Amino acid sequence: MKRTQSLIYCLAAGSLLVAGSAAWPSRLQAQSVISLDRSSAFRLVLPTPPKDPRAPQGRQKGGSSRGGSALPSVYPLMALVPATTGPNQEKFVWGLTTAERPVLWFMMPELESAPVEFVLQDEHDRYIHRANFTLPSSFSQGLVQIGLPESMPALAFDKRYTWTLAVAATPRHPTMFVQGTIYRVPLASSLKEPIGQATELEKVAIYAQYGLWHDAIATLAQLRQTYPKNAQVKTAWADLLKQAQLDEIANQPLLPCCTDELLLKNDGKHLRSQD
Repeated sequence: MKRTQSLIYCLAAGSLLVAGSAAWPSRLQAQSVISLDRSSAFRLVLPTPPKDPRAPQGRQKGGSSRGGSALPSVYPLMALVPATTGPNQEKFVWGLTTAERPVLWFMMPELESAPVEFVLQDEHDRYIHRANFTLPSSFSQGLVQIGLPESMPALAFDKRYTWTLAVAATPRHPTMFVQGTIYRVPLASSLKEPIGQATELEKVAIYAQYGLWHDAIATLAQLRQTYPKNAQVKTAWADLLKQAQLDEIANQPLLPCCTDELLLKNDGKHLRSQD
């Protein structure tokens, strides 16, 4: 079957998306029994990138895919995913999750009425989810979430998935994109009881300490949305993003942009493959 053409596919023609198998430990192991002080600061521990020679390094900030006009916003398109240093000092945009269908967060510039595409590919470069939508004409810059729909099969354990978010060119800005990889891992049995007994903020601390970036940021973002004026939540958010070297966007608002309803209404779909 001929591959469906799309904005992401055109970017992939530049060898940004690569196929191959991931090599990652079959289970995330806890280092010790956790006893958290509710007043203690978060400690973000980022694991070493997996030894997967075919994994793309990714792109945390979205400059243009080719020359174009300057962005209308001070902030670029950006993925809220740390860039971790690999064995050869290269940077990898990647993270771990225990979620079946994780949520990813992005800094979206002021790009009103811009066409956007999000895709998720498996380690064989097959498209398993695609969502196309257009930003509202009243959209202002801020942090947005893109989640995977419940109708989509759960991510498999220990497999590499590559996500890409691309914004098509308009008269005001060029095409731009960000990209990274995500691996779903089982939660260590020794962490299940501490997490089950923890407050939501304590859960964030546990996730951060054991390298589960996507779980930490998603839980904390939910707290920010639920308790926008809570001082502890604000402090925790600023602390977590600072440790991930993302503090330049820590004060950006969380916007109700890219909900499941909007994505599905605007051609969101999941696919077994697009060969």
